[in-house]
Amino acid sequence: MATKRSGGSTSMSLSGLAAVRPARGSRVAAKRDAERPVMLITAGPTHEPIDAVRFIGNRSSGKLGAAVAAAAAEAGWRVLLLLGPVKIEPPKHRLIATHRFMTTADLEKLLGKHQADADALIMAAAVADFRPGAVAKGGKLRRTAKGLTLKLEPTPDLLAGCAKARARKHLQQVLVGFALEKREELEASAKGKLVRKGVDAVVANELETMEADTIRAKVFIADGSTEAPKGRLSKVEFAHWLVELTEALVVERALSASPCGCGEAH
Repeated sequence: MATKRSGGSTSMSLSGLAAVRPARGSRVAAKRDAERPVMLITAGPTHEPIDAVRFIGNRSSGKLGAAVAAAAAEAGWRVLLLLGPVKIEPPKHRLIATHRFMTTADLEKLLGKHQADADALIMAAAVADFRPGAVAKGGKLRRTAKGLTLKLEPTPDLLAGCAKARARKHLQQVLVGFALEKREELEASAKGKLVRKGVDAVVANELETMEADTIRAKVFIADGSTEAPKGRLSKVEFAHWLVELTEALVVERALSASPCGCGEAH
């Protein structure tokens, strides 16, 4: 199908990026699957260990990232899902390959391994901003009357790191980040992140999104435009909407990179 967004449209379909969709059970399905465009998606929280049993984490459920993975596979993408420590089961689809992570360091390694394979990277994971500077040795920390002080260090900025890797490796890739803030701070935070991180789009969503089954969000795009679905949606509905928007951004990027500006041979 031709992908479009409110700021413009293209005549190039995702099939122009080799997103062929053979029928289930086709003999050539495996070969064609390898030719499909790839969407790399991160989802869920990170758990940064304090000792053998305790960790610093957050309440991210991974539901939205998993829903985006399922929607992308249904739309014909080959999906690499990097999924953190969550209770939900990863979506089952022949086009989805799931890799698990626990810590920010684990996720950083997976991104380093898989980013170059992706046409689009959706960074929906809720990565910790800080982690303990050292993990307690000897198993479990014991209660003491003196209390406990943890020294934290900042984690690597994975989104900014991916943007730098894209530039360094000259990847034709769309990068989409997320901003989770209080409603009154959301727009400023998303616009600031868009510039600081050097990404193509930032999905701005409210704090109430965490652990919920619904989402109200607006997407700020590097060209200065914004996109938003109408009202609050289920995360499954929003996932399909976001995949369509990402397709449009991928096609636009491919067109802009083409010498003739058309993205397809004549």
